[in-house]
Amino acid sequence: MKVTKYIFSFDSSIQRISRRMRIPTLNDSEVFTLYSVNHAPLNCSRQGILRWAKRCRHPISIHSITDAVVRLKDYGLVQEDEGRISITPQGKEWIAMVRMYLVNLRLR
Repeated sequence: MKVTKYIFSFDSSIQRISRRMRIPTLNDSEVFTLYSVNHAPLNCSRQGILRWAKRCRHPISIHSITDAVVRLKDYGLVQEDEGRISITPQGKEWIAMVRMYLVNLRLR
């Protein structure tokens, strides 16, 4: 199983990495939105994230996605250009740091 699937199970990893990057702790909808934007082909829209959430059977609404995108833009993890959402290098770094934390936690 991929390590990124465990991101939603470990709140301690999200808290530690957010504190290390000096951003507020992300909630579940923000983590899912960031994760889905990272795995989407090129730039995606809010409707694209919602379709992907339905495929993953994740209970998120379009309003939660909109709120999450606004907060993630404020934190500098995603950027939006004419309705298209893309991940910034800082967002990729956040995901990579969480992944490495979980790998190191498992190897101990």
